[in-house]
Formats: sequence, C-alpha cells, structure tokens
Amino acid sequence: MAYAILRTRKLKSWAALGAAARHNDRRSAPANADPTRGIQMIVGTGDIAAEARARLIAAGIDPTRLRRDGVLAVEAIITASPGFFRPGRDGAAGVWDADRLAAWLDAAKRFLAAEWGNWIVSVVLHTDEATPHLHVTWLPIDDTPRKRGPAVRLNAGRWLDGAAKLRGIQDRYAAAMAGLGLERGVRGARLHHQKVARMYGAMQADADAAALSRRQAQGLLDQAEAIYRQAAELLPSLARSALMAPIRSLGALLRPVAGRGRQNQLVRER
Repeated sequence: MAYAILRTRKLKSWAALGAAARHNDRRSAPANADPTRGIQMIVGTGDIAAEARARLIAAGIDPTRLRRDGVLAVEAIITASPGFFRPGRDGAAGVWDADRLAAWLDAAKRFLAAEWGNWIVSVVLHTDEATPHLHVTWLPIDDTPRKRGPAVRLNAGRWLDGAAKLRGIQDRYAAAMAGLGLERGVRGARLHHQKVARMYGAMQADADAAALSRRQAQGLLDQAEAIYRQAAELLPSLARSALMAPIRSLGALLRPVAGRGRQNQLVRER
C-alpha cells in the first residue's frame, strides 16, 4: 500500500530561509545526495530570501518590520511511499519509474497551485536522494478582511493552527493523489506527527542502508573473486600432487621391500 506524504515546518527567520535555500539548491548537500543526478528548480531562482522580500513588498508588507516571533515562511516536503515510485523495489534507493514520477509531479503541481498558489516562492524537485520529493516554500500572506490591524499580513495560523487545519491539508493532498492510487494515512489514528527533520533523517537512513547493502554485496563479490583466483593459481600444483600421490604411495610400499632385498644381497656376498 502506497501513501501520499506531506510534512510542513515553520521558518521564523531570514537565517532559516537561507539555510533552506542552501539545502534545496545543493550549496549544502546531504551526504547521501548523488551529484550526478541533479535537481530541478520548478518555481523560483534558488534565492528564497530575495524572492520572499520581493513578494512581501509587492503585497504591501515591509520585510524589515516583521514580528520577531512570527512565522516568516512555511516549508513543505511532498512525496509518496518509495513503493509507488519503484513498485516491488522499496529498498532500491535512488531508483524510480520515470512515468510514475512524471504523473506524480503533474498531480503535485496542480495541488500546489490550488493550495498555496501565488504565495509560493520556491519549488525544487530532488531526485538525487533515496526517493523523489519536492521542497516547497510559501509565504503565509493573509489578505482576508478584518476590523483591526493591517489588511494584509503574515498569518501562518490561518493554515496551520490546530489539528483540523493540518488534517485538511493532508486530506486535500491525498485527494489530489487518489487518481495515482495513493492513499491517505489513517485519519484520526494515534500516530506521532513526524517532523520534517526526522522524516528527512529517515530518508537519509534508508539511502545509507541501501548503500551499506551494496558495499556488503560488493565485498562478498570481491572475496569470491579472490578465492577463485587463488584456486586457479593452485590448481596446477594440486593436479600434480594428485597425480604424484599414487606414485608416492607405491614408493612407500616398495621401499621396505627394496631394503630387504639389499640386505639379502649383502648376506650372500659375505
């Protein structure tokens, strides 16, 4: 059974935005990332902080006068169970079916456009790790009318405060993926919410485990080849030994007889 997977985290500083950007564009790549596979910038240039400032100014929000404890942006990681991308090969890190990836990506783009639309400043596809996934950064700009305060403001609570709102995001993402055969996790199940850092760590652990398995398999192959080479080198001498064994045995049997014959000859000569 394959699931639609989405996790979010709040970014509360420009430093956090910068760190996210460095990870996403691979200036700060994780150890398990394969540099030969690359990444794909779908939305944005990679400079998330610059694009966020420009978007805030365009919305009428001064980026220099933000609440110190407020949420500046939200990052979402969007993916699916490994088995969806590589049916029957869950543990084959870094392997996926191209058609399934393309279908999932199309559905994910439609979901993002409907869910956060113009407030998205960055979407990056990572296919250089164990399982394909999207990093999405969006600004929680709230322009719903209110009686007091600025008409347009940053307000992550509108989307993320409370279990009902978080369940709603999961419901809508699962609905967007239903056509691909992906299912939502059990609604209301008593499962601990997996934070983005923990989820990312689990993805890296899967990749590390797969790499270890490959190294172990290669080690066994190297050992087998070494044994084969040794056997090939020893075979001629072993063959000679096998041929000489009967002769040596015959010699061992004849040696006492030959000795007795020599003794008899000496007696006669005396």
